[in-house]
Amino acid sequence: MKEVELLQAQMDKLKAKDFDLDAWKQYTVVLLSRIFGEHNPKIRQIEKIEYDFSSWSLRDTSGKSAYMETCKKLGREVLQASIDELNAFHHL
Repeated sequence: MKEVELLQAQMDKLKAKDFDLDAWKQYTVVLLSRIFGEHNPKIRQIEKIEYDFSSWSLRDTSGKSAYMETCKKLGREVLQASIDELNAFHHL
């Protein structure tokens, strides 16, 4: 199924060394809108993922990378739920 392949590719991008959260979010929102419709709650979940550039995260590099991992984890979970939904309900 093409939609699952596209979402899987977005999941793979989360592992890229040159990962760009904003670019990833924009592309993911476009994909989810096409697949599920513009008002799907998954889109809002992706839009709410924010990388925090607050002073504590800039002072503490381990905190910065841990925070980015949290952003990626949230994105991965939304994409996995989308894939699971497509697989579960595709035959209906």
